[in-house]
Amino acid sequence: TCALPISSGNGLLRVCAFALLVMLGWNGWLQRERRVAGEQAQKERCFWMVGQPTSTLAERTEAFLFLLRAGNREWRGAHLQELPLPDLAATNAPLAEVDLRGSDLRRADLRGASLTGALLGRVDFTEARLAGADCTGANFLQARLLDADLSRANLRGATLEQVVAQHARLVTADLADSRSEEHTSEL
Repeated sequence: TCALPISSGNGLLRVCAFALLVMLGWNGWLQRERRVAGEQAQKERCFWMVGQPTSTLAERTEAFLFLLRAGNREWRGAHLQELPLPDLAATNAPLAEVDLRGSDLRRADLRGASLTGALLGRVDFTEARLAGADCTGANFLQARLLDADLSRANLRGATLEQVVAQHARLVTADLADSRSEEHTSEL
């Protein structure tokens, strides 16, 4: 029989330990890559869902919420009208140019959100928090802003026609160049 000297055994043990560490590291990298690819595929599937007018309301709502959590920043072409989103928590959310016409955003927390150029007509923002939100050029036609907090919101160039906003807080909100019809708005 062939006997290895003790010093050779230590060297073999080190080589085996190193090989094990390399394999564990490689396995971890492969798992991470698979997870990232799965998340990307899920994002693509969800964006496809919100882009299809034939997707059900429940499918579009679930897909929107997933994309929002994933930090999606592109909403053009998404069919997000009439989504039921009461109590939505979306502080500082990137929602520029989103089309949420007719959606239910009662009690939503949109503090600091970017809603520039958003289509928000007929949205129910009752008791919603939009303090510090950037709503530059957003269209709020016929929106309900009852008891909503729009303090420090940027509403420059926003359309506020036929808005119902009893008890809305507009302290230090920037309303420069916003459009409203004084005889129909209740600001």
